[in-house]
Amino acid sequence: MASCCICRSTGVLDSSEKIHKLNLQEQRYIEYQYVGVFMVAFSVLIFLFLGPVEGFRTESQACMYNPFKKWKPALATALFSTVPFVLSVVTSVISGFLGMKIVIANSRTTL
Repeated sequence: MASCCICRSTGVLDSSEKIHKLNLQEQRYIEYQYVGVFMVAFSVLIFLFLGPVEGFRTESQACMYNPFKKWKPALATALFSTVPFVLSVVTSVISGFLGMKIVIANSRTTL
């Protein structure tokens, strides 16, 4: 029992702890793959649902409510909706990653 405590205090891990840490890292990697697939799939859906409204038109057209104003092209609307979605997903992933690092650091400090 005493040798086990000495090993842990020196930073040496036994094989079962190494395997457990590797499994946790592998699970995190798989979770980020799922987030990446989700982000790509929904980005494509957002772009495809908003872009072809006017056939991916790149020129502005007259507004039906006010003929002196023009609407943005459909392609711009699709891009201006897809890019913020991707940025929000990336920001969320980074925030979650940093939050978990803080939790782990605080739990180590507490123990």
